[in-house]
Amino acid sequence: MLEVMAAAIASLALLVSSVSLVRQAFSRCRRQIGRGLRAIGRSFGDLCSCGAAEDRRARTPQLTVMREGRASNGETAVIFSLRCTAPEDLDSVIVHRPVTEDGIKYPVALVGTDWSDSADLGAVPLGHRGRFILSVGSAHALPTFWVSIVCRSGADEWNLDEKLVVRRPGRVIVAG
Repeated sequence: MLEVMAAAIASLALLVSSVSLVRQAFSRCRRQIGRGLRAIGRSFGDLCSCGAAEDRRARTPQLTVMREGRASNGETAVIFSLRCTAPEDLDSVIVHRPVTEDGIKYPVALVGTDWSDSADLGAVPLGHRGRFILSVGSAHALPTFWVSIVCRSGADEWNLDEKLVVRRPGRVIVAG
């Protein structure tokens, strides 16, 4: 009878050991499955964000900025029109003053308002325009004017750089 009890205890110990090994194996499998699912989730997130980035790039506003009127030697301010040509209406357009290599501050303004570091054109629907003024001073030689334009549509925001062309007419020298 002692032998039977010893055999039962040995079988029970073997069963407990087997159960412990099975639990460890399940635990390892569960961790590996969790890692695999997280990796799949990251890959899916990368795909989604890649698609979102491509969509955002495709939706980047296309702006046409043009000078209004003709240039003269005496003018110290230039009016520009900004037209949204594609791909959607803009909820907000803000033009920031240029930073130039000569270090002079050239302020901007919404037509009919005071000079500032930025001109808020407000909403600019597709095909419509907003107008702003750039102070260029009275010097004959002018720097290159690059303005930063912040456009918003819904929750998206784009920072665009635009070169403004401002040239003074050439001086006529009469030889005599």
